[in-house]
Amino acid sequence: QFKENILPSLTDIKDFCKIEKILRKFKPDYIFHTAALKHITFVEKEPLEALYTNFLATVKLCQLCKFLKIKKMVFISTDKAVNPSNIMGASKRLCEKYIQKIASKEKDTLFTIVRFGNVLGSTGSVVPVFEKQISEGGPVKITHPKIRRFFMTIREAVELVLISSQLEISENGEIFILEMGDPIYIEDLAKKMIILSGADKKNIKIQFTGLRKGEKINEELFFKSEQINKTNVKGILSTTSKLFSPKNSDFDKLINLITNKRNKNPLEIFEKMLPEYKKE
Repeated sequence: QFKENILPSLTDIKDFCKIEKILRKFKPDYIFHTAALKHITFVEKEPLEALYTNFLATVKLCQLCKFLKIKKMVFISTDKAVNPSNIMGASKRLCEKYIQKIASKEKDTLFTIVRFGNVLGSTGSVVPVFEKQISEGGPVKITHPKIRRFFMTIREAVELVLISSQLEISENGEIFILEMGDPIYIEDLAKKMIILSGADKKNIKIQFTGLRKGEKINEELFFKSEQINKTNVKGILSTTSKLFSPKNSDFDKLINLITNKRNKNPLEIFEKMLPEYKKE
């Protein structure tokens, strides 16, 4: 049962005409843009889908926000956008750059970006995967013994995203970074889950399968050369640094190639626009 003030709509983020109809009809003050292809392995195999879903859909939504004079759009980014090693992270990083670029000259709509790490229990999280593997008697599969990740709970993530959306910005297109504490070893997480499950830890083995394509040992929340500032809210940092900013003409070329699905591969210009993108 949905409350009266919640109006669901089953819509593909790539259905730009329908998205425009929804925004025109309901005239929201705030838009939280979370829709994206986030599964690293799948996206590595289908990079053009990532460009279309993650990047082009963000471009179209930004353009609609400007045209309809939406009060604020909040773009949900990821720690994988920092020194990206995979297409998913690189596509989200390009979205950050695009938003920073258009926001600098925008007066009617405020754009902000929120960047953070993994959310425990979310779709694709290791927690439900480990739970299933433990319930089946193991093995618990981890890609590398030294792999570490940032984690926070769903409640923490949602609360900090909502709070950051209300903070006064110093510059349109500002990036807010949620402090995630210290990264934890995935192996330690697996061992704790085995113990907490009540299973005999001697019978539940941990198996290392090797890093997947595009997977890092460690993730980062910000670039070393980004100027990081504290906000007046504990747990939220911010930056207005614009690193590796592409030309407007490069954005135009890439958008045109993706939109018109021409024979020329857009990945070439995509990678050119992301010198920080280092393939693993």
